[in-house]
Amino acid sequence: MLLRQCTNDYKIQIIRKKIRELCNVGYKKRFPKDKYVEQWIGISTDEISRMKPSQDKYILNRFPLIEMKMSRQDCLYWLEKNNFALPEKSACIICPFHSDKYWHHMKTEKPEEFESAVSFDKKIRNGTAKIKDNLFLHRSCKPLDEIQFLKVDNQLDMFSHLCDGGVCGV
Repeated sequence: MLLRQCTNDYKIQIIRKKIRELCNVGYKKRFPKDKYVEQWIGISTDEISRMKPSQDKYILNRFPLIEMKMSRQDCLYWLEKNNFALPEKSACIICPFHSDKYWHHMKTEKPEEFESAVSFDKKIRNGTAKIKDNLFLHRSCKPLDEIQFLKVDNQLDMFSHLCDGGVCGV
């Protein structure tokens, strides 16, 4: 498994940049001591171990679902009761933490996304300047388009909690 910079690059840094823009504080400028931002993060009680204080002194992290003692299932009940569509689990198409069940779902229900993942899988095959090994998205170290995914994943996945709901390891 290579470095996991997705959350930092595509979530945390983008949010920090937008906060600075909204607060009119330029990049690398000191945030005024009298200003701070309250950032609400949707972590439920199922993910309580992922609660962390912000690394930035000007950002105060709040966890309203934790404060309301809401689990993921409580959130789904609330959405249903209030006539909101139930969201799909969010995840990056090319996440190497997908289970076989998820890969199967993507292949059969979202063929364009699966083809995009297959294309990316082929592009990374020969590694990088620093990494000479062959690289693969799937944990079997086989090309995605050659794998027969099972509808039911009996494989114990000790990493699934790291990328639950598209919030990889935050």
